[in-house]
Amino acid sequence: MDSLTPSIKFRVAGFTPNDNAYKFVLQVIQPAMLQMELTNADVRIIIIADNDHYGAALKEFSANDGFTNDGIYQGIGKTLPHFENGIYTGSNLVMHQCVMGSFTESDEDGLVGERDAMRYAIYHELGHCVDHRRRPVQHTAKPRENVTSFVLRCAEANSATLLSDYAACLFSASFMTSAGFSYIANSTAQNLKQYLEALAEKRNRYCLRFLDLTAVRNAAIETFWRGMIEYAKFFAYSHGNPALAQNENASLIWPGTSRAGGEIMQSMFSALREVWNSYPNCAEIFEKTLTDKWFAISEAEGYQFKVKPEGDYLWLCK
Repeated sequence: MDSLTPSIKFRVAGFTPNDNAYKFVLQVIQPAMLQMELTNADVRIIIIADNDHYGAALKEFSANDGFTNDGIYQGIGKTLPHFENGIYTGSNLVMHQCVMGSFTESDEDGLVGERDAMRYAIYHELGHCVDHRRRPVQHTAKPRENVTSFVLRCAEANSATLLSDYAACLFSASFMTSAGFSYIANSTAQNLKQYLEALAEKRNRYCLRFLDLTAVRNAAIETFWRGMIEYAKFFAYSHGNPALAQNENASLIWPGTSRAGGEIMQSMFSALREVWNSYPNCAEIFEKTLTDKWFAISEAEGYQFKVKPEGDYLWLCK
């Protein structure tokens, strides 16, 4: 086994892998690993799983790990750091079989952009492997014990997620095609619109006294952080692959009701580039910058959060 050959495993019902199956996966990942300067010390194991085995495959590496599946976004790939005696020793990947299946599709098998976006998923996970190696401090980071505000605890966790995804997208951006970039711009706007509509529905139900304010608070926190994370990923692609910025068909329009909200989202482009200059020791400045943006976008869309010594407050504006 050479340095570009991680262990490949399959968790697909009714499928018995043969040599061709293993070779096919390696033909996809080895050139990318070489380009991204990764070895099997960085990418230890890759598991290809179907729907029934995907969640269980994640738990093979981390008993408490799950994946996104909220009716809008569904996880199809995840990178999990591996530790030995408390020391980071590489990463393990779980990929849904649909990702590898997309490499067998021709241009006639559907929208090229959708296919390219699906294929990109494996390169995104390899981007996480690069970040895991270059930014080891993330593996020992612990939530601050003195943060009692629910809003600020969410900001701490979500800013860490955003930084991780921004890094993964930037490091893998050369594998994003122009068609895939356009597809992601359109699908992201559509998905965020669904989040905003669900939030508005909860707000209306609260006003009719059918729902507690806590449910609105939680939905607002999730919605605006989700929006920022998806925007950050979009910006990271053109940061890591400037050619994508020339694509006139890839314009991510904020689907909210506030023009100011859209302007705040767009202002993240330059803000993220600036704070990236502190990478890899950038978690603190990312959190400060992103938390300020989150408060601003939330208020622009009619949800004014305030953190005070006695607790968090939420006012519904507009």
